[in-house]
Amino acid sequence: MQTRRSLVLGGLVLTVGCARAQPQLAAASEADVAAVTQLAASMDSSAGTLDAFMSHFADDVVVLMPDEMPIEGKAAAQDWYQNTFSTYYVAQHYAPAEVHSVGNLLVSRGDVSGTWTPKAGTQPLSWANKFLMLLLRQTDGSLRIWRLALSPYAQALEPPPIPQP
Repeated sequence: MQTRRSLVLGGLVLTVGCARAQPQLAAASEADVAAVTQLAASMDSSAGTLDAFMSHFADDVVVLMPDEMPIEGKAAAQDWYQNTFSTYYVAQHYAPAEVHSVGNLLVSRGDVSGTWTPKAGTQPLSWANKFLMLLLRQTDGSLRIWRLALSPYAQALEPPPIPQP
């Protein structure tokens, strides 16, 4: 009986202790919102420039593109984007709608739309997605995309201007 009571009490203490240790999701600080907005603008301006664009991704990134298998790891993501950037002139606009934080993890949700203009000179493709992005704060304070999930809208939003080659 003593052993059973000790096990029950130990389990209760462990459960309560773990419940208190759970970090709480909170609205991000103004500085975090500004950092996510700056990262989004940098992604927009570097679209089409592989090294600059990929600098925003963590080594263990996972990207979930619509109707595709998960893209796991920075090397696999770089291959995917290299194929895209070598085939299309890319114009895009990330628009974060909200940012939350828990410790060194930031959660951003919003819209991204764009136009892919084939380098072969055929008709441009406009697209619009919702996104959910998990970003990790690095030791230097910068942010890297750790997880990125994209889901299409039924109709494209207004695309950004198309960059000239």
